[in-house]
Parts: sequence; structure tokens; C-alpha cells
Amino acid sequence: MQKAINKQTATWAKILMQENPMLSAKIVSNVESINQHNVHHALTEVVRFLWLCAKHEHVLTPSVIVDNCWHEFILFTRTYAVFCSTTLGTFIHHQPSANEGDNQRQYLMTRELYQQTFGPMNQVFWPALEQVAACGTCED
Repeated sequence: MQKAINKQTATWAKILMQENPMLSAKIVSNVESINQHNVHHALTEVVRFLWLCAKHEHVLTPSVIVDNCWHEFILFTRTYAVFCSTTLGTFIHHQPSANEGDNQRQYLMTRELYQQTFGPMNQVFWPALEQVAACGTCED
């Protein structure tokens, strides 16, 4: 199961990059520590986070780097909406939050679900707790 979903999410990210090369360029130019060599991996991590959000009822919080890449993806509104609808089956809203306690709990839940679903986390994209983004997904 892990191998199949890992391959599928990487394929989805590759398709997004092929269909919209400007998305990759924006991520590389606007997200610190992302370059041409790791942009596919970065977008794959965004896709994995969004997949977790779509499949679980928990409010989840990404890492700062994944959140920053997600911000770039959201700006391509049509691409993002179509991806959510056709690939995930639901629109994933982005909801800023100033509640650090909630963000940390949600990040720990994200890490737990990620490891159960995808296996070991790459620490570049999913660092320690102090690298939590100030946001979560919207509750329905």
C-alpha cells in the first residue's frame, strides 16, 4: 500500500509540473531552500499533505516549507481547484491559525498519519515541532 500511494502522489506532482511549468518556477523562486533539484520532491510532499487532508477528518497542519509550497500552488486557482476536485474528491481549504497549541497538536497528528500512510518522513520537508506552520485545513 505505501509503495503504491508513494508512487501515485509522486506521479500527481509530476503531472502538475508538466501541465503547469510556471508552478515549479514560482515554488523555486519564492520558497526558501527549494531549487530545480528538489522542487518535484517539494510538490510531492504538498500533494501527500493534501491527500492526508482529504482522507482524514482531522484538521491537519503542514510544516513551514510544505505550507509555503502549498501557498504557491493555491495561487494557481484553477489548477488547484481541478486537482482537488478530480484527484482528491474534495476542495482542501487553507485556514490560517494563530493558536500555537492547536497548530502543534495538528502537526503531530499530520506526522503520525504521514508515517502510517507514506512511511518515514524526509526531515528537510517535515522537520521537528518548532517548524510548524501557523495554519491548518478548514473543517467542514
